[in-house]
Amino acid sequence: MKTYTVQHQQSLLDIALQELGDVAGIVKIAELNNISITQNLEVGDVLLLPETTRPQVVKYLRDRKITIATDIPRPNK
Repeated sequence: MKTYTVQHQQSLLDIALQELGDVAGIVKIAELNNISITQNLEVGDVLLLPETTRPQVVKYLRDRKITIATDIPRPNK
């Protein structure tokens, strides 16, 4: 099993797609780390990751140096 360190503005969805190659991996990551799929992640959090499910997607992203980070900051209210 491998680990992943959360980067700036990443969500579990981002990490599932980038590291597992499949958005369905969000549930696997959440279960493995005993967190909610909507968990707010902090930069530097270390997560356990299951095996990659779609290595061709992961390779595509890595070859192009694409880091997925879609967490949009919300204004303070």
